[in-house]
Amino acid sequence: MNFNGISITHQQKKHILCKEMGRDSCGVHHPASKMSSLAEKLGGYIPGLIRKIVGLKRIGGYTLTATHLNKELWIVTKLKLLALGVLAATAVSTAHAESQWTVGAGVGVINSPYKQYDRDVYPVPVVTYEGDNVWFHGLGGGYYLWNDTADKLSIMAYYDPTHFKPGDSDSHALRQLDKRKSSLMAGLSYVHNTQYGFLRTALAGDTLDNSNGFIWDLAWLYRYTNGALTLTPGIGVQYSSENYNDYYYGVSNHESRRSGLKSYSADDGWDPYLELTASYNFLGNWNVYGTGRYVRLSDEVKDSPMVDKSWSGIFSVGVTYKF
Repeated sequence: MNFNGISITHQQKKHILCKEMGRDSCGVHHPASKMSSLAEKLGGYIPGLIRKIVGLKRIGGYTLTATHLNKELWIVTKLKLLALGVLAATAVSTAHAESQWTVGAGVGVINSPYKQYDRDVYPVPVVTYEGDNVWFHGLGGGYYLWNDTADKLSIMAYYDPTHFKPGDSDSHALRQLDKRKSSLMAGLSYVHNTQYGFLRTALAGDTLDNSNGFIWDLAWLYRYTNGALTLTPGIGVQYSSENYNDYYYGVSNHESRRSGLKSYSADDGWDPYLELTASYNFLGNWNVYGTGRYVRLSDEVKDSPMVDKSWSGIFSVGVTYKF
């Protein structure tokens, strides 16, 4: 066919029209999942900002990078063993914020609230970095927008290990359900230090179109040091949006017919938690650590037919070396 006096193919014309419309590609469009207006504002805008900063673009339901277009690109969602690295690295950085580089290894346990679900035990790699502008804790990292002794504000991204694999449950009914994937969360984090402890908070949304939800975490912690021993207890609460809870704990009508479980739609909820980190320094730059978190689940999670516990937990111990 002719286009502006030039003989071209239909596919070439389609490509030219797409360029004029400002689109990078004319692939199949996948409509985005429906979200609440609050989730769109809080859980959608911030991850979009992160994508622009790190050079990612979203086309339909796909993520486009410089080398590959693939919705399953994020291999970290398959590496559950590294999930513990986030908590462990955060614990190490809490106890040793003055050190730029820390590396180590340990073992961790994740206790899931799902019915008759296997308890996960994994090796835990620990790598942390603290710089004036950039920080990295396990599979979480960020860039400081503000960084001084009292206040630290960052844009950040981290791996959320929450997942459900039907084959890991001994329940016949749960084995008939769909898989729920881990995700990459992105947003803002803030820390405020005082002589009485420090405030830690973060707001982050799903960037991989799994739940299309967002979570807000708020905690108060106190660091106590006695010689080589450092203890950091904390109390906090996590708010999970309706989309987030429904993705991980809801049961669709189709799943209900297949499994025999009643259908269930979860609303948003608040999960309070306690955490404790202990670190002991020996032989100069070597440390042993232990860190754990106990989470009391919200009614929206506990009422799910997928769940038979009122709590979940994560625990890790290991050894690290700081440079």
